[in-house]
Amino acid sequence: MPSSNPRTLELLIGKLPRPKRIAYRRVHSFGDDDLTYEKIEFFSEGEPIRAYIVRPKNKPSHRLPVIYCHHQHNNQYFLGKREVIGRGGDSRQAYACFLAKKGYMTFAPDAKCFEERMIAGLKEEKTEVFEFTRLLCQGKSLQWRFLADIKNGISCISTIPDADSSRIGFMGHSLGGQEALFATAVDPRIKVAVSSCGFSTYKAIFQHKIPHNLGLFVPSFSNKHDLDFLFRFIAPRPFLILAGKQDTEFPYEGVVDVIKKARKIYGKTQFSENIKMLSFDVGHELSEDMLLEASRWFDSRLEP
Repeated sequence: MPSSNPRTLELLIGKLPRPKRIAYRRVHSFGDDDLTYEKIEFFSEGEPIRAYIVRPKNKPSHRLPVIYCHHQHNNQYFLGKREVIGRGGDSRQAYACFLAKKGYMTFAPDAKCFEERMIAGLKEEKTEVFEFTRLLCQGKSLQWRFLADIKNGISCISTIPDADSSRIGFMGHSLGGQEALFATAVDPRIKVAVSSCGFSTYKAIFQHKIPHNLGLFVPSFSNKHDLDFLFRFIAPRPFLILAGKQDTEFPYEGVVDVIKKARKIYGKTQFSENIKMLSFDVGHELSEDMLLEASRWFDSRLEP
């Protein structure tokens, strides 16, 4: 099985934070019939980030496996973490709640430019462009910012008393699915991941002339590589791809190309079952069937 030095990715993306102890403060908490919600704040690269920790109300006494739940994009900059905990937006996106009811602790922060991390003084649709260009002038990318925050978020998870930091998963749809791919490649603390409608190939995206979220574009990345390259850093860890055959954001033919190359990376070994793609007759969406498959994937690996 091919293996790659994680520092190779840093030559493309930039130097990322190392694991460290990151404390958090409690903002407030509330609950419903099944779950408890704790809003916290931690710092990443000097910036405050608000996140929700969602737990089953009748949780066991042992530490819980944790799933980092990254929100979608959908050009809804006013909405981030609240959507995945079912407090706004599309109810089908509330996978942090769905998984918490299955026995997981879920961790749902805002990505840069979204919800409580929009940039004051800018119209919300200008926030992403501004941050992308600001970072570009510093020799960085928006993807670097996303990944730095995710790595620091995982370090924060490690300080939660009832979290089992040896059992961390990552789940995301759309932008969240994209970050499932990048984050799992750069952080080995993520033991298992699910990406829903989260990527294709740069080749297919450019051929279809799709103006995508700016976090997808890392300077010089596509000069030598396409997104299947990231699986060299993910293998042999379990990774599930949920793809919509009618997805107009991430073209399906590109997803098929990625999975073919990823399977070669995993090889015909005991790890060959750790890479899987399931296709659905849907567009760019997370259906109930897709979410159930995601839950089964996590259950078989993290055992809540």
